[in-house]
Amino acid sequence: MRIKEQSIRADKKRKQSWLVPMIILISLFMVALFFYFDQQNGMTLIIRSWGISGVIIGILLMGIICMTPIPSEGLLLIFLKIYGIFLGLLYAWIGSSIGAIAIFILARSILSPMFKELIGSLQQHRVEQWVKKRGVSGLLFVRLLPIPAFVVNYTVGLLPGVGFFQYLWTAIVSMAPYYAGTIFMFLGIVNGIFSWILIGLFIIIILFILSFIVNRNVH
Repeated sequence: MRIKEQSIRADKKRKQSWLVPMIILISLFMVALFFYFDQQNGMTLIIRSWGISGVIIGILLMGIICMTPIPSEGLLLIFLKIYGIFLGLLYAWIGSSIGAIAIFILARSILSPMFKELIGSLQQHRVEQWVKKRGVSGLLFVRLLPIPAFVVNYTVGLLPGVGFFQYLWTAIVSMAPYYAGTIFMFLGIVNGIFSWILIGLFIIIILFILSFIVNRNVH
């Protein structure tokens, strides 16, 4: 019976290992498709013509995406193309914050047991121990790692020692380096400035190195 359970878990992990790369590839394809058909700014002008309705739809879409494994950076690139750097960043930040708040509410609701099973008790325990040892700085550092935001939000949302204010402000601040990297890459691609693309990649690489160091310490 135990062997059968282990086999089922192994099959489940194999399926999940294919799921995330597939989602990322589909997301990249959709973003590339948008930029391809928007070469003459046709789609940008259509969405801008929707006015505040288009903005609200975009913000809500960002909030929903941030609750799933779908990378939000793709939608951020589209926001930057449609609304420019300042407004595009602002709308994306608002949407991401709404998604983070929704996750916190769900994680503290009757759905908590389901999320505990989804995240895994081992991962939750590791994050909890890291936060207990280092306090708010540890919480912020965990959020800055290149781990999907929805995973971190669900995990942190389940921790009883983390209050709503700590949860929210660390979620908002932790978006900054990823958004900065995405913006540099966007500006580099749009303006044909290769050095800006390198700066964006450098930020992401630094985050991955930090992730490796933290994972080694946590384990």
